Amino acid sequence: MIMTTLRLITLGPRTAEQQRAREIMGKNFLGIEEVSEHYGIVFGNEQLARMSRIPFLGATLEACKDTHMLVAGFPMTILEIRAKTSKNSKTFYSQGNTWYDKQVFAANERVRLRWYLIRNVVDRFL
Repeated sequence: MIMTTLRLITLGPRTAEQQRAREIMGKNFLGIEEVSEHYGIVFGNEQLARMSRIPFLGATLEACKDTHMLVAGFPMTILEIRAKTSKNSKTFYSQGNTWYDKQVFAANERVRLRWYLIRNVVDRFL
């Protein structure tokens, strides 16, 4: 009850589209609540309004629910995301000394504020 009340105060109510996407995707849904909690970020009202709509049809989500994750993107760089990720997490293959550590894009390019449908199954190389 406390977490539900806290969610309503900080994030507002879930939209019907978000709730439906969560139901379809199941464990493969990383929504605004999860991103906010996991990375310790706060979505502003304008950002929440922009994220209120899921840009994928239910049929698309149904077709992808076992091979993709639906993820709420927040403007952070790869290095910022990695810094806020637990050392024991499997989010990143390595927590340091990676090929991209000193690359300009890793420190400067930010994830856009939008919903991402990301493949979570590795394809075999031909």
